[in-house]
Amino acid sequence: MKKSANYGAKQQGVRLSTRAGAARRLAIPIAILGVTACSGADSENGAELISSEGENLYVLSTAIWPSNSISVCWDTSGSATEKGWVQSAIEGTWQQFSPATFTGWGTCGASGANIRITVSDVGPYTSGLGSQLNNVSGGMVLNFTFVNWSTACQTTKETCVRAIAVHEFGHALGFAHEQNRTDTPASCTQAPQGSNGDTNVGNWDAMSIMNYCNAQWNNGGRLSETDKFGAQNYYGRPSFFADVTGDGKADAILANGTGVFVKPSNNSNGFDGTQQWTTIGFFGNRGTYFADVTGDGKADAIAVNTGGVTVRRSTGSAFSANETWTSGAYYGTWGTFFADVTGDGKADAIVVNDGAITVRRSTGSAFSANETWLATAIPSVYNILFGDVTGDGKADLVLVTAGNVQVRASSGSAFGSSSNFTSGPYFGTRGTFLADVDGDGKADAIVVNDTAVTVRRSTGSAFSANETWSSVAYYGVHGTHFADSVATGTSADALVVNDDGIYLRRSNGTLFNSSTEKWSTAFFGLR
Repeated sequence: MKKSANYGAKQQGVRLSTRAGAARRLAIPIAILGVTACSGADSENGAELISSEGENLYVLSTAIWPSNSISVCWDTSGSATEKGWVQSAIEGTWQQFSPATFTGWGTCGASGANIRITVSDVGPYTSGLGSQLNNVSGGMVLNFTFVNWSTACQTTKETCVRAIAVHEFGHALGFAHEQNRTDTPASCTQAPQGSNGDTNVGNWDAMSIMNYCNAQWNNGGRLSETDKFGAQNYYGRPSFFADVTGDGKADAILANGTGVFVKPSNNSNGFDGTQQWTTIGFFGNRGTYFADVTGDGKADAIAVNTGGVTVRRSTGSAFSANETWTSGAYYGTWGTFFADVTGDGKADAIVVNDGAITVRRSTGSAFSANETWLATAIPSVYNILFGDVTGDGKADLVLVTAGNVQVRASSGSAFGSSSNFTSGPYFGTRGTFLADVDGDGKADAIVVNDTAVTVRRSTGSAFSANETWSSVAYYGVHGTHFADSVATGTSADALVVNDDGIYLRRSNGTLFNSSTEKWSTAFFGLR
């Protein structure tokens, strides 16, 4: 927001205007990619209601865009590389985790656009929130040079450009600064900046990218879990892919305020008609997941709320009644995940916090007591992932850092010592994923970039050399996924969710077929 510009100054050695003059440091971006996560709140049997815990952002509700399709243009010419960083960062955050779609990205013409961006060597800002920016020349200002403002960003230019853009586009979606809220705790010493929202909903979020009191500058350019949840509650929710019917093939799933909907895979050429699997909304304000926690071969619905974890078992044709699987809160500051780390066929609950990773084993009817599986702090990372990369049936901890990919193998009771699975960096501008794409029982590393999809196969002790599995751009406007939805073979296929439908490229074990198949009409969250 204007008059709250100095977002990029929140880094080491640069002072801010704050309640106590506290400084903040620049950190490497962290993007946490879990199983399948979404937002909201469970709406029955005592769980939080959307109205009381649904979003944790500070929102100007009157400025939410009336359409999920929001056009963007540049008032300033040149800087193609930096503009590409901005577009990629937004498509990998706000657009990745909600149906809000940013279109255009060209030079502003006579008709302008919803969001018009000017490039200038000043503190970045927006001149309003959400739809207040509609076709305002210079409504958003970004800095690409950092010669006069925040000069430290000259040595980390791409990191700064990306992280600042994600923060500013939060304003462009209608979200004010989190520290402006009336319930901001005394421990947050950052002064209120810019305009306020009108909807103070949910708990104050220390991890929000919109929060100057976040210990990590601009949250490392990533959205917190509650950033995602808030955006999804105003702009809709994405699709999920998991085998809920028990036939071994991933189905398409959508969790909206009115229920959970499933399109079962027909195992050959598409997803069947939409089926309603719950009669009311079922989604967690700390995340919604689909994983087999009972061990019967069918993925169950899991809602993580502020007060606990609720499960609805899959019957193969519906999700049954609510079951409380924890007696209190269980979620992580760096992410909550569900994966079988013990190797017994049931997905366990995993939370990643600043100084430790804890696991609660699934008994098939509840998550048991806390176990500390890693007692050391997680390094600065781009992604935290869980998948069986060693092929022993237990999901391992995979950390995607700026320098390499590190793996801590699961012993069934702890995550072991760190092993470098790559000798250099390996991450994608549009996502980094784990899935068994060659069908050998070991999860491979997949990166999706603007122009290609590459794979590094797991040997069980390392990820091998790069292989190009798609030589052209292949990613979804509303999400990119890797799951086995086809009856032939056991390899994960590449699925993308776009405005007009779900598309699939089959894995043949050595690449994704160039033939793109349409498997469904439009199927993603709406408001």
